[in-house]
Amino acid sequence: MPDQISRPRSYSAAVLLALTLVVSMCLAAAAHAQATDRYIIQYKAGKSAAVASKMAVGKRTARFRHVARTRLMAANLTRSEVIDLIASPYLERLQFDQRRYSLAESTPYGIDLIQAHAAQLDVSTSVPRKVCIIDSGYDKSHPDLPSSAAVVTGEAQPSTGAWDAPGDSHGTHVAGTIAAVSNDIGVVGVDRNPGLSIHVVKVFDDDGQWTWSSDLIAALDSCVNAGSNVINMSLGGGYASPFEEQAFAAAAAGTSSRPGVLSIAAAGNSGDSSLSYPASYASVVSVAAVDSQKELAGFSTRNEFVELAAPGVAVLSTVLNGDYAYYSGTSMATPHVVGAASLLWGLHPDCTAVQIRNAFALSAEDLGSSGRDSNFGHGLIRTAEADDLLRSQGCDGIGEPPEPEPEPEPDVPDLGNGDTVSAMAQAAGEASYFRIPLTEGARELSVTLSGGSGDADLYLMRGARPTTGSYDCRSWIVGNEEFCGEPDPGAPVDYFVMIHAYAAFEGANLSVSYLSDDDGGGTPPNEAPVASIVTSASGGPAPLVVVFDGTSSTDDQGIVAWEWQFQDAPPLFDEPVVERTFTEPGDYMVGLVVTDAQGESSTASVIITVEAPPEAEPISLELKPRRHNQRMRLTWSGANGRRVEVFRDGEFLRRTRNDGRWVDRSPTPTAEYQICDEVTCSEVIQRPDADNPQPITLALVSRRNNQRVRLEWGNASGRRVEVRRDGELLRRTRNDGRWVDRRPTEGATYQICDAFGCSEEVQRP
Repeated sequence: MPDQISRPRSYSAAVLLALTLVVSMCLAAAAHAQATDRYIIQYKAGKSAAVASKMAVGKRTARFRHVARTRLMAANLTRSEVIDLIASPYLERLQFDQRRYSLAESTPYGIDLIQAHAAQLDVSTSVPRKVCIIDSGYDKSHPDLPSSAAVVTGEAQPSTGAWDAPGDSHGTHVAGTIAAVSNDIGVVGVDRNPGLSIHVVKVFDDDGQWTWSSDLIAALDSCVNAGSNVINMSLGGGYASPFEEQAFAAAAAGTSSRPGVLSIAAAGNSGDSSLSYPASYASVVSVAAVDSQKELAGFSTRNEFVELAAPGVAVLSTVLNGDYAYYSGTSMATPHVVGAASLLWGLHPDCTAVQIRNAFALSAEDLGSSGRDSNFGHGLIRTAEADDLLRSQGCDGIGEPPEPEPEPEPDVPDLGNGDTVSAMAQAAGEASYFRIPLTEGARELSVTLSGGSGDADLYLMRGARPTTGSYDCRSWIVGNEEFCGEPDPGAPVDYFVMIHAYAAFEGANLSVSYLSDDDGGGTPPNEAPVASIVTSASGGPAPLVVVFDGTSSTDDQGIVAWEWQFQDAPPLFDEPVVERTFTEPGDYMVGLVVTDAQGESSTASVIITVEAPPEAEPISLELKPRRHNQRMRLTWSGANGRRVEVFRDGEFLRRTRNDGRWVDRSPTPTAEYQICDEVTCSEVIQRPDADNPQPITLALVSRRNNQRVRLEWGNASGRRVEVRRDGELLRRTRNDGRWVDRRPTEGATYQICDAFGCSEEVQRP
């Protein structure tokens, strides 16, 4: 219900019919509410079965609670069911079922691990900061998260949906780690300052689909305009963007009227040494993940840009629908650092973003090899240690963290004109180096990598060995087809080549060529260029993203113009590498025209085949009660993979082998089941006896001159039943259809009850 529509606490029988229209109007007005709400229903004596029949739809979507003694039943009801129930003659009272929470609040292990709630961190003296969360949205209705409009603001990018109505829990989980409030329920966040404010930018849609670097630039601008101090980005992707890099550098630098912000991002979950962006930009703090024992998580990306480590394994935090869950990933480590930065900066508001960043680096617990390393960076953040450092040295006394010890200079073999290194192979993250000594008069330097499998990147630099962050030319197309060239290298000089394994590769060939005066001198006649296109994919199901790389095109004097031609889109100019997304099935021709300085040109083309998206085969699921309905056997077929996931009543129950069968030893009376593999799920199937279509029958027979009463019944489920006399539990007995009350009371009424309900009340004859 909207905040402005008050919910009545209950309806008496006398006014229920009069309120039918009002209730239906309120329900219709709550267009954003859930399809069902939970109610407590008090039915008239002997009308439990009649009321249950009114909720045929609800019984498949809710967990029922039935207390026969008080004639109470609880269920989730749709709007139409509420109206139908109110109009029925069986209802005595209807009331909203109010939520209750465990009055216990836990502190996730990561908060103590990073010293976020140390006693000396007195937030009553701090100046609250503003945190910006760029993610999948924020659940304002969660009882453990700030929700006031004065504290939480946000905006959604086009086509993502409302920022405060997320479709998945990722952003809400991140927010809980940063700012879950201390209210005796759930969890607490890292920054417990009650004045902390939050700005949310939703960049992922409700299906959690990817966003673009341009969207991230716009989100960064929203954070800055909202006055944010610290930015959380539990996201990333391969390949750098110069526009994105410039935007983060400008935000970090600030202006005369606006201080710089501290941008913090997840290092990545690849488990190798690949680079993820924006974390691998110099102006962004890259965060790795450790577990509760301070061990590096196996999935955590390891590279030279990792700066800090924080807890990211089995992190408990807030999720949708007022719930809590354990998530793992560098996405979970990042908000620990963001919350700690917000907390520390509030205690030292005169510091700059750079000084806060350096304080964490200088005070971190060194967990790997001595000094900064590619696994943990400077180490595990320690908020209290950073606070002590700032108190003792002041903001201006915080220096730069020490640079890591330089690695030993590797052997760098020389390559001359026409030389080739064949069948190269490297593991992911490894690098090899070569020197190209150019004598005076050398020109038209070309360095080419080609062939083999895997993914290698080519770097070229004048006068010094390149790194992944410092180079004159970088070719990093997917695969091993890479090229770097320099028409006028300024010889004599040494050029250095680095081959970096973005992923493991083998069978690649490195070639070097250039012209020199020793080759005959003079200016050679112009030769026409040769266009060449290398694609990241030649086809596949829609939506298909294809990178078109024309850098392998050649010319004796150098190519000066590039034109990409598409049959279904306008041409693109002056970019040797472009990317297109094909959303519809079909064959698409893409052409490239390259032109040299003398105006000669050449054309190449490729055809991309886009297929219709594959349809996942459905999983077939069947249910069969076992052992007098005490257990439920699930059998299925059509699932893929070695393991499947079992869901009961819409919640994850367990992961089991994909052998086609599993037994639930403690099913709920109205349990619904679903089997899911990595691609699809079966239909939701309710246990076949959940509706209990045959009501329990009960008959009473007087025995021994009316001194005893024999109960005879049928259609009850389970091994045992309950005998109730005058609404009170009298005895539990075997479900064999008969039992004798040897001490009946005058005018007594009897009922037989199983797990699904009770018989009609029958009075002693």
